[in-house]
Amino acid sequence: MVVKIRIEEESDLVEHFNKERLSEDLAHYILNEIKYCLEDEVITLQFDLQFKADKKKKQKIIDLIEGYFKNQLFDLRFEKTKGYNKAMIFFIIGILFFLASYFLRDLLMDVISLLGWVILWEGIYILIFERRELNVEQKRVQMILDSTKEFIE
Repeated sequence: MVVKIRIEEESDLVEHFNKERLSEDLAHYILNEIKYCLEDEVITLQFDLQFKADKKKKQKIIDLIEGYFKNQLFDLRFEKTKGYNKAMIFFIIGILFFLASYFLRDLLMDVISLLGWVILWEGIYILIFERRELNVEQKRVQMILDSTKEFIE
């Protein structure tokens, strides 16, 4: 798949207040363009620059993109780890509530058992659904990092 990126001005590449950071608009455009790519599909980012760019400037564009998406990948891995840890804590607390409800009687037992189910479900939800979304996004970012970058002359 070829993602065509037409850049009118050099300032379209970077953030307005931080010239060393890739434009959020450009990053979102790239992510949206590959949203429906197959996992094993090869991606090429094809830049059509409407301004003069030497080899050094082109390399800076590639570095901006790779730096941005490497940071994204790091953040996603961190979120996955944080979510996993949170899910394990919920799971353990849920099990403890079940054990506590086993030893208690009547209404208190029902309340603690219900709390155990709710906490246990939260941990399972994080493991099944939230991590899945992060995995998909992580694969997309990795596809961008592994993509070929070329410039139309």
